[in-house]
Amino acid sequence: MTHIKVLCIGNALVADDAFGPKVYEHFSAQSLPPNISFRMLGVGGLDLLSEFEAEDLVVVVDAVNTGKPPGTLCVLPWQEIERVAGSPVTSHDIGLDEVIKIGQLTQPEQMPKNVIFLGVEGKDFKSVGAPLSPAVESAFTPAIDELKRLLKL
Repeated sequence: MTHIKVLCIGNALVADDAFGPKVYEHFSAQSLPPNISFRMLGVGGLDLLSEFEAEDLVVVVDAVNTGKPPGTLCVLPWQEIERVAGSPVTSHDIGLDEVIKIGQLTQPEQMPKNVIFLGVEGKDFKSVGAPLSPAVESAFTPAIDELKRLLKL
């Protein structure tokens, strides 16, 4: 059986950074097949390494700030992540591409077979207590649909 882990990154209290937590809440309220697990992480970066357990697929869900229009959906296999608009593909610490490369060097036996980044371009990463911006809110349902497709749900 294929083992899949979804890592949702973000801060539920900060405007568009709450995208990952909102995705996590959506799926944690559902009954999922036993081979699919969801984890909520406050930050990404090197903390992701401790989450890898040689899964068949890991999907990383996060809001990003790469300069594209807010609400733009981004779905990339890790091999294509390296840099988007000159910035790491994450709003936290170091980029996902660097994390995977470090993991391949330091703990190759723990690395997932495949990693996919599912993100949405955010607008507001500073307003504590604010809801998702309208553009990110409008991207929520398409992102959920894309994640269901990736998970074959």
